[in-house]
Amino acid sequence: MRFFFYGTLMDPDVLALVVGGPLPEGACAPAMLAGVRRVRVRGKSFPMLQPNAGGSVDGVVVEGFDRDAAIRVTWFESDGYDIVRRRVVLADGRAVRAWVYMPRPGALRSGGSWDFGRWQRRDKPAYLARLAAARGSWRPTARELAAAAAAWDRRR
Repeated sequence: MRFFFYGTLMDPDVLALVVGGPLPEGACAPAMLAGVRRVRVRGKSFPMLQPNAGGSVDGVVVEGFDRDAAIRVTWFESDGYDIVRRRVVLADGRAVRAWVYMPRPGALRSGGSWDFGRWQRRDKPAYLARLAAARGSWRPTARELAAAAAAWDRRR
C-alpha cells in the first residue's frame, strides 16, 4: 500500500513509533499533492489540509505498508479524517495514487500556517517526549484497533 503524509508522519522517528519500527531503506520518497494547502490545527502542533484550487503541499510517499501498519496509522490519525485515494506527484515527475488522510469538513479548526522544518526544530522534541511518556497508555487498545480497522475498511 502507498500513503502520502504531509505532517508529523513525514518524520521518520514519529512514523516508526506509530507503525512499530523503522521503515526499510527507500520506503519514503518526496512527493507533492495538488489542490490543497497545509495549515496548523488550532491549539495543536500538527497540520491538516484544506482545499485550495491553486495550492500544493509537499510531503512523502511511503510504500510497502501492510494492513496492520495501515490500521495503526488510522488509529494514530483518529476520527477526524477520511481516508481517500489521491493523485500525488513524485519528485521524478511520475504521478501515482496514494492514500491520504483528509480532515472531515468541520472536524478540525485551522490555526494558521504550519512548516515541517520549524515543527522539527521547535515542537518535535516535546512531541516525542509526550509520546514516550505515554508509551504504555499510548498503545491502541483492542477496541481502538477494531475501530481503526473499521475506518480503514470504509476508506474510499
